[in-house]
Amino acid sequence: MLQSALDLLSFYARRLIVRVSLYALIALFSVIGALFIGQFIPSNWVSFVGADALETVLTTLASSMLAVTTFSLTILSSAFRAAESSATPRAVIILREDQTTHRILSVFIGAFLFSLTGIILLATPFMTAATRFVLFLVAIVIVLQVIIAVIRWIHHIEQLGSLVNILDCLQAKVRPVIKTAFQRPSAGAHVLEKGDEERGKDGVDIRAGASGYVTMIALDALQSEAESCEGRIFIHVRAGDFVHEGALLLRVDGLKAPTEMRQRMLREMVLIGSARSFEQDAEFGLIVMSEVATRALSSGVNDPQTAVDVVHRLGAVLLPVDASAQDPEDALCHDRLWHQAINRDDFFKSSFDVIAREGGEIPEVRDALSAALGRLGARGSRSDREAANSCAARIGLSPK
Repeated sequence: MLQSALDLLSFYARRLIVRVSLYALIALFSVIGALFIGQFIPSNWVSFVGADALETVLTTLASSMLAVTTFSLTILSSAFRAAESSATPRAVIILREDQTTHRILSVFIGAFLFSLTGIILLATPFMTAATRFVLFLVAIVIVLQVIIAVIRWIHHIEQLGSLVNILDCLQAKVRPVIKTAFQRPSAGAHVLEKGDEERGKDGVDIRAGASGYVTMIALDALQSEAESCEGRIFIHVRAGDFVHEGALLLRVDGLKAPTEMRQRMLREMVLIGSARSFEQDAEFGLIVMSEVATRALSSGVNDPQTAVDVVHRLGAVLLPVDASAQDPEDALCHDRLWHQAINRDDFFKSSFDVIAREGGEIPEVRDALSAALGRLGARGSRSDREAANSCAARIGLSPK
């Protein structure tokens, strides 16, 4: 249950508005806190800060941070458009979740709000010499943060939105998800086979309240609910599936039927959004990477070396995981859940097959595909070799 809560918190924390709002609240509380802390400052300390020093610092900080924030948002918007045109519109999701950008912009906006609130406070009778001293110290700390953020921002925008940067971010984002999918194909639950759709049909059906993509399934929370219901939960969707309103999400079969409130809680444990997410949707990352390659292979771009680079990166992402490194307790950590298992062959169809369809006639692309499939087949288990050989047969290649 705790892990599901942390996953949900992490899912929403990656949005820019969340981090910016948090920094803004910290800035406001720092100004308010100065009013109380000032009461405990020794009187001989306050003489070190002149009355005009704080106002000068806050005014300069407010005017400069407004301009820097506006300029930074313009750069970010340009990076989004560049990613859409050079890579794929789905790659923008990576840029939107870039934590370095979030931290830098949050520092800028937090500093602007702090200085603006401080200037307003200077015009009130609450501003004493002690309060001015505390605010001056806080302003110095914020100025140092702004300097560091500006230096990091200059370094960051050198590569922000470039094709290499997008591919690096995609590879770093997709690899852990693929690794988890390989280690736990059914997400640590019992495997729900295709012929088991009728299992638990006498139970309670939990259906979608809206249409959209399944972005995340809170498996730990569902396990806890199944234990409290003294029953079983059959999960009929996977992350990345598109569901319509009223579609079957879960089927709860147990000794105790869940109440209306509990059914609503179970429905909310399957997050539905307007776009797919990388967090639990292993196939989505491969699709986005293959889209970058197919865009490069289009007649308008004609850049086969980018496609070759993507093929090599896909081969690195899909490298099989050492099964002996898996903790046996993780094999079935959700013993009251039934979940559809991944099919490794689908990963190859969403990546190598797509690239081969667009650039299979280009010699360097064919060589890269053959080499990647050869490595995957040589280092993998029997199922990995079968998936690689099956992909090679579909696209008419012989793995090297």
